[in-house]
Amino acid sequence: MQEEIDNLLGRKFERKDYEVEKYPHEAYIRLEWVDNFEQIQSYIDLAYQLR
Repeated sequence: MQEEIDNLLGRKFERKDYEVEKYPHEAYIRLEWVDNFEQIQSYIDLAYQLR
């Protein structure tokens, strides 16, 4: 999922190796990279459903 978000925003969020192993279920979105809320709305909805 992180790769999908990175591709959507056109930037790669660099995670440390231990973060990938310790938190594989997490994805990060740097809000300053978001031009329009609709870009990430589906990911917010999915996160809400999976909580």
